[in-house]
Amino acid sequence: MPFTPPPGLELIPDLLYGEQAGRAHRIDVLRPTHRAARPVPAILFLHGGGWNMFGKYPEINAFLARAG
Repeated sequence: MPFTPPPGLELIPDLLYGEQAGRAHRIDVLRPTHRAARPVPAILFLHGGGWNMFGKYPEINAFLARAG
């Protein structure tokens, strides 16, 4: 089931951030649609379930993204 961001948030999937040994490194970015006038902190969420448990987009990600 594809992830649909909650209202007020946007998802940028598979954003290329680097490459090593010919392998692309990509990250999904979940951020507020409204941009802050000043720099704001970012949180890097690393899923530790080996994609066997839980999901790629836990509820806490949306909560933190809404908080700016």
